[in-house]
This record gives sequence, structure tokens and C-alpha cells, in this order.
Amino acid sequence: MQRIGLTGGIAAGKSVAARRLAELGAVVIDSDVLAREAVAPGSAGLDAVAKSLELLADNPDQVYGPGIMLTAAQYYAQARRADLAVPMLAKALAAPGIGQLYSPVLLWLDPMLDPIRHDPGFQTLLKQYAKYKPAVTYDTSVAAGASSPAASAPASSSAAH
Repeated sequence: MQRIGLTGGIAAGKSVAARRLAELGAVVIDSDVLAREAVAPGSAGLDAVAKSLELLADNPDQVYGPGIMLTAAQYYAQARRADLAVPMLAKALAAPGIGQLYSPVLLWLDPMLDPIRHDPGFQTLLKQYAKYKPAVTYDTSVAAGASSPAASAPASSSAAH
């Protein structure tokens, strides 16, 4: 059996070539699809990545440590592990160096935290660190493939550009 690898930059035509090869009877293995499946939300792979980041989060550096904790919390959130994400996020938000990397108001907007947004512990963090909701938020539940996020803001603040 002959094996062919397709490589190239963005918009180089790899997907078009792969579809054409499949039409001709080739078995196509898309490594991008496999990688996304390996770390899909709720997967053991994503949970393993998040756990490895927890080891890094013990970094005492006041600049990089909070960023690593935040990243770990985001991965835990994507793995739908609020039980691990919320304490890590609380630790990151309480760290002295977090302000250089992350504004607490982003708790309202960060799509990485969407899977845990309704968790009571996350809601407590919102009340503690991000009391005031931004004037404009984006509905991240918009179906994949939508042309733009639906902004939810008072009608009077919508101005034509």
C-alpha cells in the first residue's frame, strides 16, 4: 500500500487534495481531526493535559505562576472538571502577579470557562472578583459555523458603524 502525506501552509489546498484522494478510493487519516478528538471537551486526553499543567502551576514565580494556574484552570474547565478548575482559578486570581496577565472581568467573557460557567463555585468567584458584568457580553452558545457571535447589549447602545 502506498502512503502519501499532505503538508502545507494555511489555505494551501490540503483539504481539497484529501477530499479528491478519498473520492478516488484512498483512505484519508486527518491528524488534525485525531488531535482534536484526543483533547475534546470531557475527554480523558484533555483531563490528562490539565493534570500535567497542575504540576507546573506550583511555580512560585509571581509573573509566570499565575498564568500557568490560569491555563490549568482553563483546561480543567474544558474537561468539564469544575471540581478542579474552580480551586485552580481561585488560586490564580488570588496570586499577586495575576493582574499582569488576566483581568478578573474576563471571567464573564473567557470562552474557555464556558463549560463551568453555571457551577456554584464559579459563580462565587464571579461575585468575589468580577462583581460588575461588562456592558457587552457575547453569547458563546451560538452554533458552530455562525458568521458572528450574537452580542447581548441594550438596544440603545447598539450603534451603526
